[in-house]
Amino acid sequence: MTTERAPLVSIVMPVFNAAGTIGEAMRSLVQQTYGHLEILVVDDGSADESAAIAAAFADDRIVVIRQPHAGLVSALRAGYARARGDYIARLDADDVARPDRIATQVAYLDAHPHVGLLGSHARIVWPDGREQVFEPPTADQALRRYLLWDSPFIHSSVVFRRSAYETAGGYTPGPNEDYRLWVQIARSWSLAVIPEVLVAHRIRLTSHSRSVSRRDALRARLAAQWEAARFLGPWSRALPALAATGLSLGLAAAGIDAGLGLRPSRRWPTVRSRHLHDVGPTRDDG
Repeated sequence: MTTERAPLVSIVMPVFNAAGTIGEAMRSLVQQTYGHLEILVVDDGSADESAAIAAAFADDRIVVIRQPHAGLVSALRAGYARARGDYIARLDADDVARPDRIATQVAYLDAHPHVGLLGSHARIVWPDGREQVFEPPTADQALRRYLLWDSPFIHSSVVFRRSAYETAGGYTPGPNEDYRLWVQIARSWSLAVIPEVLVAHRIRLTSHSRSVSRRDALRARLAAQWEAARFLGPWSRALPALAATGLSLGLAAAGIDAGLGLRPSRRWPTVRSRHLHDVGPTRDDG
């Protein structure tokens, strides 16, 4: 496929104080085998050299957008407002994409016009060096059932159609912005996951999601599950997830950590942990 006929892919990367990792993330994008890209780096008021590191890459496909610190959803919206592509991809400044990631996902979306949101398997790298592979289901119906509990997509692994994003209304403010967007996209489009590890995702102890209190995390999870129940259902399948998270929230409000709904890490819920598999030493995916 020539560049002239290939769909433009807009890659949105929100950045906040990621000088230690953004260089590797950017290299994994400029080295993609799929060339018809624009790389939109949204610096959300970083106090370090994140924006300068991104701007130093000699690649005219890179656009650095600077804004005062306003949070992740604001940065995402700013990036998508500038995106020109028919397909929109995500990569966090901590993460790394396999060189053929975009080519693989574009080929899939071109061949499956009914799919509006596409993810992949991902390698998870924990702060202590431990690694696991996240292997969610790949088929639409299984992914819809998964959404009743949690998001089956690593945010950095997704590519979605611009039309799917616009129909869904974009990201909404507040926690679980990605989970809630996936639910809205699923109302009108099919979902899919490519069963290949196309990204490496680093877990940071300083990330915003890990600084949220257990009670607030559970409250946000329950709100997202409620939306999934309303819009995707059926209620018979949604009730166990709502009940588990609601019970955990009630116990957390009473100062009791029952370990339901969310694991102690606050980030990886029980249903997600069933799809995490230990792997060996780090390998170079970039």
